[in-house]
Amino acid sequence: MIPSAPPLPDRLSKFYSKNSQVTPCRIYKKGDPEYGRPPKGSRTEQRGLAAQAHIQQEVKYLCETIKSLGKKLDDSSTSTYEITFKQLFDFYTNISNKLVGILLRARKHGYIHFSDEYEVLFQGKHDHVKITLLRMPSD
Repeated sequence: MIPSAPPLPDRLSKFYSKNSQVTPCRIYKKGDPEYGRPPKGSRTEQRGLAAQAHIQQEVKYLCETIKSLGKKLDDSSTSTYEITFKQLFDFYTNISNKLVGILLRARKHGYIHFSDEYEVLFQGKHDHVKITLLRMPSD
């Protein structure tokens, strides 16, 4: 048998009234566009948007780095640049420890390309992999 809780002292009973109204919370379904999203205007939403903007700046800087350090490919009509993972990694060691994550983000958005054979690039093992800048991110 589970013991019952002792009664609340008189000074707390006004805060924990048995007759208080409870506002029901909205129940989301998986197809709902707000499912898995913070409430509009909340601090959580603001932090998420700020983080997204920061990551976008990191991706933009990565693309600018590839353009400045990489070799321009003459075989295409568009301006594409190529750099090896080792060259990029050696440059980024002094700047950021998030290079692989930023590469994956840039690849997901179609700014860069490296062989589909590699899901993630590792230092030493994938030094020879060529990373191609396909397009610059827009502001």
